[in-house]
Order: sequence, then structure tokens, then C-alpha cells
Amino acid sequence: MQPRQVTDYRMPKIKELLELNLDIDIKNVIDLEDQAEDEIRYEIYNYIVTENIGKHIATFASTFNSNIKETGVWVSGFYGSGKSYFGKMLGYLLANKEIMGTPAIERLIPRLAGLQDAALIEKDLRKISNGHTRVVSLDIAKQNTEKGLAFTLFRKFLNNLGFLDTVYGYVEYQLYLDGDYPAFKEKVKEVNQYVQITVVPFGNKTTVEEEFRNLIDRGNGGFDRDIGVIDGDEGLLSSLSKNPSNTMEERIDSLKSTLFDIYGDEIMTTLSAKDKRFVSHIQGLKPEQIDRIRCWFPEDSLEVKYSLKGGDGFKPVEQGSPGQKTAALLAFILSYGSEPLILDQPEDDLDNHLIYDLIVKQLRAIKQKRQILIVTHNANIVVNGDAENVIALDIKSGQTRILSQGGLQDSSIRNEICRVMEGGKEAFDQRYKRINSIW
Repeated sequence: MQPRQVTDYRMPKIKELLELNLDIDIKNVIDLEDQAEDEIRYEIYNYIVTENIGKHIATFASTFNSNIKETGVWVSGFYGSGKSYFGKMLGYLLANKEIMGTPAIERLIPRLAGLQDAALIEKDLRKISNGHTRVVSLDIAKQNTEKGLAFTLFRKFLNNLGFLDTVYGYVEYQLYLDGDYPAFKEKVKEVNQYVQITVVPFGNKTTVEEEFRNLIDRGNGGFDRDIGVIDGDEGLLSSLSKNPSNTMEERIDSLKSTLFDIYGDEIMTTLSAKDKRFVSHIQGLKPEQIDRIRCWFPEDSLEVKYSLKGGDGFKPVEQGSPGQKTAALLAFILSYGSEPLILDQPEDDLDNHLIYDLIVKQLRAIKQKRQILIVTHNANIVVNGDAENVIALDIKSGQTRILSQGGLQDSSIRNEICRVMEGGKEAFDQRYKRINSIW
């Protein structure tokens, strides 16, 4: 008797029939201002383009590519209907920036598979990619609109252009419109070719977590996933390092709004909390604590960049070697002010190349307008800096005494420099060649 063959008629599971990964968390709300690459890739990959949505995309792309100069698009729908998601997709298509090496349009086109007019829609989308469009994304509900919507939109526009969102940014924008902005930037470089120092509003990251925890009465730790850290992946504080298209003030306002929504028991925000005990803790804060949160802003910080190429290729000073940091900051100090300046061994951590190119050249230029006293072992600074008065010191019987004093033309000074200082004869040779080339 032959063994009976058994066929497995198990019904397949839904997730086995779909290409989508159903294990990925589905977001309750699409954040219009979250422009992180991972987020964009995730949102495009998981966007479902139905026949109806495909028709709306086709209509938008066709109209945008037409001769109509001004196009207004109104997207409306019930809560949860997907209008924010659709609007964000349109923004991705217009900007078409590269996401991990692949343009946004190229990432969206595979989502058109199976649509009746997929080829026509793709053709219109590729026309969009041939243009140059600037996209400004913002959530009005998260903005400070006390000065009016027009002011808020213009501020966001300035920030998107890379200008300050203050009156100074307006000046930069006006220079940009007049075609004078490149010349203006070059003039700024002339002020100091080696160091740029910028005030970063609310940019002091080192104390933010401690300040915020103290404000919400959790200075002793806890609720790490809901509170988070700067530059982290989750939590309230992580939002301060995301959405680079937003100003820091806007990110802080957004953080506070989320916290106040939890305090006010706004259902969607409380549901998004990682730990329900965190919700209970925030809702238990006293009114005066909430007032202090409203008034709180992180401290400002300074962003220091240096260049050793005379105004080109500025890098964050943290990336420089000890010698590069010293040279750049010395060059900055020498560039500003007219009061007397005392420098103690400025050559420390520097090689002769940096000493001559950065410090010595500036010394010769600025000593016409300020008095400079330098304590040094390096002959390049003394000789090539054209010191007017050199004082050679020594110690005898525990007491400091002057061995010789005078100008570089005095033989006793020249002999002392060659005897004591590092690179003495070489420095005189360089000076001789320099003077000889002038004459």
C-alpha cells in the first residue's frame, strides 16, 4: 500500500503576501519639518500610491511643468486622511535632493508600479527634476506667529537661504538681491583671514540636559527614552539636533509645545510617549514649573572655525591639531584691537612654517598701530618680525639680569640671538634674503 501524500493547505499570513515590512512602527503623525535622510528614505519607501493619489500627483506635476507662472495647491481632508504625508511627498518631488546617493524622484518612481498611467506620471516627474526648485517646509502650528504669518514665512525663507533670520539676515538678503553678497563675504574675510567666530543662539549643548531635567524635576535621572539627549535618536531633547532646516528657536518651541501637549493631556501626544509614567510625571508638575519651562532657553555658544590658507577652507577649530588651533587663535588675537598686547611664548606647539606664515607676517603689519611685548625663544619672531627693541635676559645668583639691549642692528644683540635663540642664524639669513629682494 502506497503512503498517502499530505498536502499543506495552510492559509498564508497577510504579511507574507505583502512586500512591506509590517514590523516597522507606523507613525501616528507625519512631521512636516523632519528632513533627516533616514526619515525621508523611510517615508518614500512606505508611501502607498493608489490610483487616486497617482491622479493627483499627475495633475500637480503636469500643472507645475506647464507655462503657468504661479500655482497654488490646496490640500484638504479629514484628520488622519494623509494630507500631510501627501504634501510632504510633493515637497520631496520638487526639491528632489539626493537621499543616500539616490534622488528623491528616483526613489518614488518604483512606488508607481501597477498604476494605469504610471509611464505618463513618471515622464512628468522627470520633467520636474530638470528644474531648480527651492522648497521651504514648515508646520505653522509649531511656529511663533505673534508678528504675523507673513513675518514667520519670510523668516523661514531667510533661514532656508542660509541667512540669519533676524534683521541682519534681511540685510544679507538685500545684498543677495542686489548682487553684492559675494563682495560682502569677501570683505568679511578681509577682517580676519584665519579665524571666524559666530555666536550660535541657544547652542550650548553641554548643559541642556541638566537644565531641562531640573526644570521638569527629574534631575536625579529616569525617563531616558522620553527625555533623550542632544544628538540622540529618541526623546524630547533629540529634537533639538534634528530638522536642520529649522532655526534652533523653532526647535525649542516645538519641544515646549510637545511638553505642554502632554501637560494638557492632548491624546495623540500622550499616546506617543514611551513611558506612561513620564506622562503622569509631567501632568503632575506645578503651574510655576510650567511657567519656568515657558521662559527657558539654552545658553548661547560660540562656533569657532579656522583657516591656514588665508581665508579659504575654514574648518571647525575642534578638528585642528594643537599647533593649528594655537596658530589660528593667535592670528585672531593679533587682528583685533589697538591696545598694548603681551604674548608669552606664542611659538609653543607651532613649527617654524606656521610661526612665519601666520604670526610673523601679522606682527609686522599690526605693530604700526599697537605696542606688542613678546617673551620668546624663537628667533623667527624676533628677527623676521623686525623687533625694534630686543632685551636678552639671564639668571645669575637667582636674580634676573639684562645681558644686552638694543636693536637688531647692534652686533651684541645679533650675537646673543645666534647664541641663545632657536634658529638664530637661519632667521638672520631669511631676513637678509627678504630685505635683499626688496632692494
